[in-house]
Amino acid sequence: MPSAESPSVALAHLARLSRVARSGLALATLSAAATLHAQDAAPARAFAPSPADDGPLVLLNEVDADQPGNDLAEFVELWTSAPRTALDGCFLVLYDGRTEADRAYAVIDLLGHATDRDGLLVVGSPRVPGAHLLAFSRDGLRNADGGLALYRAPGLLASDFARTPAAAPPAGATRLDALLVGAQGDPSLGEALGFAAPLSEDDEASSLQRVPDGGASGDAGAWLSGEPSPGELNGRPLDVAIHAIQGRGHVSPLRGRFVRDVEGIVTAAQRGWFTLQQVPGSEDDDPATSEAVLVAAGRFRVPAPGDRVLVTGRVEEFLPGGVESNLSVTRVLLHDPWTLVASGVALPQPVLIGAAGRDPPRRVFDDDTEGGVIGKGPSTFDPEHDGLDFWESLESMRLRLDDPPIVGHSTSYGEIVVAPPGSDLLPSGLLAARPDDFHPERLLVDDMFVRMPPCDAGDRVQGALVGVLDYGFGCYRLQLTEPIAVERGDVGSTPVPETDPSCLTVGSFNIENFSAHTEPARVAAVAQRIVDDLRAPDLLALQEVQDDSGPIDDGTTSAQGTLGVLCDAIVAAGGPRYRALELPPVDGEDGGQPGGNIRVALLFRSDRALSFSARPGAASAAGLSVVTGLDGGPSLAANPVRVEPDNPAWRHSRKPLAISFRWGEHTLFVIVVHLNSRGGDDPLEGAFQPPRLPSEEQRSAQARVLAEFTKRIVTLDPRADVLLLGDCNEFAWSPPLRELADTTGMSDVIGRVPDAQRWSYVYQGNAQVLDHLFASSALAARLRATHVVHRDAHRHDGASDHDPIWAAFAPRY
Repeated sequence: MPSAESPSVALAHLARLSRVARSGLALATLSAAATLHAQDAAPARAFAPSPADDGPLVLLNEVDADQPGNDLAEFVELWTSAPRTALDGCFLVLYDGRTEADRAYAVIDLLGHATDRDGLLVVGSPRVPGAHLLAFSRDGLRNADGGLALYRAPGLLASDFARTPAAAPPAGATRLDALLVGAQGDPSLGEALGFAAPLSEDDEASSLQRVPDGGASGDAGAWLSGEPSPGELNGRPLDVAIHAIQGRGHVSPLRGRFVRDVEGIVTAAQRGWFTLQQVPGSEDDDPATSEAVLVAAGRFRVPAPGDRVLVTGRVEEFLPGGVESNLSVTRVLLHDPWTLVASGVALPQPVLIGAAGRDPPRRVFDDDTEGGVIGKGPSTFDPEHDGLDFWESLESMRLRLDDPPIVGHSTSYGEIVVAPPGSDLLPSGLLAARPDDFHPERLLVDDMFVRMPPCDAGDRVQGALVGVLDYGFGCYRLQLTEPIAVERGDVGSTPVPETDPSCLTVGSFNIENFSAHTEPARVAAVAQRIVDDLRAPDLLALQEVQDDSGPIDDGTTSAQGTLGVLCDAIVAAGGPRYRALELPPVDGEDGGQPGGNIRVALLFRSDRALSFSARPGAASAAGLSVVTGLDGGPSLAANPVRVEPDNPAWRHSRKPLAISFRWGEHTLFVIVVHLNSRGGDDPLEGAFQPPRLPSEEQRSAQARVLAEFTKRIVTLDPRADVLLLGDCNEFAWSPPLRELADTTGMSDVIGRVPDAQRWSYVYQGNAQVLDHLFASSALAARLRATHVVHRDAHRHDGASDHDPIWAAFAPRY
């Protein structure tokens, strides 16, 4: 089972907002596509142009020279202070900033063209919606540092500007406006055009826009980066509150708009970003709108928590990590330095989460998004019913949970998972995943600001847990801002029960990337589980057994050394001497940790009622089928054998191992499995609802192969004893396992473990059964006991991330 993504959180990503400049802007009628890239320098202010004596003000209003993929929609938008203004005698001149002379490389004569009723004229490529003048051919804007300028030059021709330097336009030309973008070449271009530093887009999906159109009073050169809008007015910055920015939904109703002097109190800060919450007393009365927002500071310094500030910038939806399955985070990208109103202000009171405050939905993540993608299509925003909407309505706000139970242990990233008080916990203190409930009320807690003590699932936070709500790596997460104390819990685990000595005892244990180089303390802990907790079963199926060199990718495939280390440790722990069976995989073909060549293996006790006879072909990788034996019953063509390893169902996945034993007077068939990983599936709290599960398709194919293999056995002998066990990476109710049971008539005996104890793995706070033990009908009828040993899956320092499963069967007489 894969560990948590990935990864980095939305807040951490903000420190990397500025992109290193690769090139700037150059516009050309016949040259290669232009590219605009963000850089660390803050957007500069263009000079404030003055109206020409002989006509209305003519300005550059918007420029887009870089789009995702091929740049086929470049444009330059012009604006005039009077609508339908003729532009005869005006020229758009494009300069190359890469050459020392900063010469013009293209000139567009605007003779015969006029602005529209809004005072706009769009000069662009054929793919620009509503372009008035198609002056740019395919890839027509030069991908280089440079600039552009507007001139009024009555009586001149375009040829008069050809190859002229920016510092010396032809006589009789009056510069009306200019823009410098991405100039990393000769600084004289900026000096010639009146700029100290270049402007730059935030990303390929943005354009440079003058806001408001034509310039604001006293600041005619205000340029911002926003969603391209050729032929549309850019508008004026909005004076709004934070809740208006957030709105009722996952996407801000002001996305792409510019907001001015948004006031709030800083509640958390890190390099490159901070969270800003509405000043108490000025909130709206709608619980569906968050009262806080993330602010990306870019190159500006960051205020401190407790500062009351004003911010101005563009509203955008940030996609953490650029991963399409993530939900977006609403944020304001600073355009100007923030303004300090007061410092040392008390922080807004955190919102209490739970039955005594805002109580999250307990079952539904989302059930009303049309098209299956949140934020991309029509959807009913319902925080009282949908868990994802509930947490979105609190995005970036301060939250508090009182004495919450810890339902997910500390990870290597320092994260835990908690549940609101009043959640439907098992007696162990964990949350059990169920077919219709994966607990949207769970909340991951991260340690970006405050380190947490190591925690196990089943522990409990003592007192208040306070932080700001973030999103990243496919889930909502609370960034802890105040220290916590932890009360230790006890899941109440017990060893497997004593059974009649005549019973066959079997177990399965995913030992998590175990190799000959595993640290001795963990080797001893795994051995102790086998000897003391599982009472040294007759058969033990193992998963995630690595080759003898472990994760070192040196071509080694055998695991005899790895299994030898484990068998020796079992003896040292007071257990019996096991024999080990495995068939090495092809190097690099079975998935898992790179270089580790994980595979399944089987340990068995030869001092009990089992006997094993190897048959020729046991080391072959070829798929060998079940055959009819000399007694007319089923037999394996080789012993042991990998089940159809060349079948496409096992591509980049562990191949099952089939072995036959003599158990008393009868044959016992054992199939050890480790089905395809769940990696690559959509997260529960992601944009795609319901989550897409591409890995399930491969597990379904694997289940069908196993079902056919097993059916050949029970067809030849309906009373055959068959065990299929291991890490199935699936829930009991999932389609692959239902199909396996329905097709073969086998029973998953782990389903008979009491509900309160039926879990073997804990993932992001959901206790679940991924390890299963299927028995043929004849064998299942003789089941005497079944158990899950809860020693490791809930712990931050467990010997494995799975708990072992166990069962006992009476012999066949």
